[in-house]
Amino acid sequence: MTEKECRKVPRDYYSDWGGQRYVLVLLCLFISSFLLWNQRLTSPDYAMIMVGIVGAYIAGRAYQKTKLGIPEE
Repeated sequence: MTEKECRKVPRDYYSDWGGQRYVLVLLCLFISSFLLWNQRLTSPDYAMIMVGIVGAYIAGRAYQKTKLGIPEE
């Protein structure tokens, strides 16, 4: 299967919001902030989640640029 066949949502759908990765990061941010606000998460757990999200975002972008050869959006 080619990359185009695997995609269910057109690439331009998320481009207005900043891309798929950015939308997922925002979703994780809102969910974890909501859990912190409801006292389901402690502050150290929240900080660890934020570091993980930012690290995954940076690693995904680096992988996309180097291995897949996808240019800047």
